[in-house]
Amino acid sequence: MLADQEAAGRLRLAREKAGYESASAAARALGIGEAGYVHHENGTRGFTRNAAKYARVFGVPVGWLLTGRGPQTGSAGVEIHGRIGAGALVTMAQDEAERASGEWFELPDPKNAWGFIVEGDSMRPAFYPGQIVVFSLKSEPEEQLVGQYCLVQMKNSGDRFVKILRRGRARDLWRLESHNADPIEDVELLGAYPWLSTHRPRDGRRVVVPETAKRARKPSEPATAARRRA
Repeated sequence: MLADQEAAGRLRLAREKAGYESASAAARALGIGEAGYVHHENGTRGFTRNAAKYARVFGVPVGWLLTGRGPQTGSAGVEIHGRIGAGALVTMAQDEAERASGEWFELPDPKNAWGFIVEGDSMRPAFYPGQIVVFSLKSEPEEQLVGQYCLVQMKNSGDRFVKILRRGRARDLWRLESHNADPIEDVELLGAYPWLSTHRPRDGRRVVVPETAKRARKPSEPATAARRRA
């Protein structure tokens, strides 16, 4: 297809401007197989699912790389990795569907971030259904994130949620708080990732997250006070 060929040409141009003299050198830097990358540069295969990674390494906006629209330099894109529960169960199939769509959005300094779409309303007014929330790609010790909004991943099921992290009643157990739902008590976690930013929903509706909602309430504060402030 012509679109694939044009995207392949932009990929080759981005690679060369980034200082990689050959496709094999770029593949090594990307940590991927050379044969697959060559297919992408030749236009024999599309590279939508790899576009965010290519854009980060080559220092170009992912939108320009995929479509040719917008500036050739500037912020790169963050891939929508999937959905994250806020009072709703998110399945792995939903994650795969989001990644396969190739959807992305512009964000300054995205190299260590990943984005998710909120599903459910248990965290309103801090996070609304359909919003894009961005978290650090690097997990941090849970003890350092107590009292903050986090992406948390459950140890037993692998399910992911956006919650306020609190200490549980025993060592290595955690309490996950919501603004509009009962807490999840004493769970083990695979990891916790700090919240970085929130962006408008994909339908274009503008959502403003108050500055005071960026930090969760302290343990001593009543829930009603937190809701008024958030």
